[in-house]
Amino acid sequence: MQFKFLLLWPRTKAVYTTLVLENELVASGVYIINVNAAPNMPPTANAGLNQTIPLPINIVTVNGSGTDSDGTLFSYLWTKISGPSDATINNTNSASAIVNNLSEGVYQFELR
Repeated sequence: MQFKFLLLWPRTKAVYTTLVLENELVASGVYIINVNAAPNMPPTANAGLNQTIPLPINIVTVNGSGTDSDGTLFSYLWTKISGPSDATINNTNSASAIVNNLSEGVYQFELR
């Protein structure tokens, strides 16, 4: 009597092959196939082109985009990382956002 034990880790598949000829075991083998999950690639954000506006204009639309090569983008987030404090961002969770209350100065906005 023979017993075969095979310990399998997650995402591993074992395929058994056995050849029997007239009730005699002729050949037997075990193929182990490891199946690994594909690595998750991070999405890519593009905050768009730099813009210059003249006062008294104090509003601008920033147009960004994003791609995810192995999935679907499900969110955007615009944040101000530098510049005068009076600026506000509308539609922060959209590819395109409106920045208003701009005053003289240099601003930097980040899209994630």
